[in-house]
Amino acid sequence: MFITNAVRTNLKENVRAYTLCGQVLAKDSSSLEKARVYLEKALQLNPKYTDAVISLVDVYGQLKQQQKSVEL
Repeated sequence: MFITNAVRTNLKENVRAYTLCGQVLAKDSSSLEKARVYLEKALQLNPKYTDAVISLVDVYGQLKQQQKSVEL
């Protein structure tokens, strides 16, 4: 996917870019694991970035990993 490649090569430490990629990937149920990876990376860069937290909670819910949601 072009967007995720752009993040990896050009925006390596941009929390918003990782969050946006995760949000886009989360729209497709077959890409939920990829979305999780991008959102977790965003939170590694900034653990208090609310948009990433909310999106990751949603992804965990879709992946039936509610306990991880509670831990956030």
